[in-house]
Amino acid sequence: MKLLKKFKDNGYIICKGIVDTDLVDNHLSAVYSLFKVFYNPSRELEKEKKPWESKLFHKELIQFRKNESGLFSCFYDSLQNCSSLTSLAFSDTLINMAAKLLDINKNQLIAVGQQTRADVPNDKRNILNWHQDWSYFPTTKEALTFWLPLYEMNDNSGYLQILEKSHKSGIISGITDKLDENKSKENKYMVTHQMEIDDKIINTHKTKNVKITKGDVVFFDTCLFHRSGKNTSNDVRFSCQNRLQNSTSK
Repeated sequence: MKLLKKFKDNGYIICKGIVDTDLVDNHLSAVYSLFKVFYNPSRELEKEKKPWESKLFHKELIQFRKNESGLFSCFYDSLQNCSSLTSLAFSDTLINMAAKLLDINKNQLIAVGQQTRADVPNDKRNILNWHQDWSYFPTTKEALTFWLPLYEMNDNSGYLQILEKSHKSGIISGITDKLDENKSKENKYMVTHQMEIDDKIINTHKTKNVKITKGDVVFFDTCLFHRSGKNTSNDVRFSCQNRLQNSTSK
């Protein structure tokens, strides 16, 4: 009950060492297998016993995204449907904890969105400012997100940042669709934009860096404001997320 109260009061809870790292490694192995479908790795990388653990893998992945953005997008989209991701995102320990925090039976949980993120160093194209997951994954009020890193993290990796207790403000952030003005008149299409959040809301709450690493996980309310920290390392920041809600909620 103390765990549940802490989650409801603060909007998040950190669980150290509860993630099955064998499932993490299994998913990273699948990530590398997909990488080879879309990119021809160097001989040096292929010689590695576990190439996904090599610094060279990160270097070549960054180069791949820079030189062949279209193929990289195909690689990234393919990651989201890996059975290895499902095995990790729906592992017993994580599902049991999610059910406990929502105070329901685990067979009442329904998935809203599992995801693997691959954030390259100093990325400016795919980074979001403060936002609520509810904006992108509309759920019932009985819902949460969990986030976990797939590699060892440090201060340069860019920890997830949260605004403590901000979930109590309710649903505030939103998104809107509008024409992409950067495209030509013939090729304009609708794109999703994040709506700006009032600074008064942001400044009301304490910013916290969620200092977790491989094997750890943070669970948070889908209305909790959060954002990714800046990855200033030389490696890609791989992480896994899942959004879950109570399927029987009115």
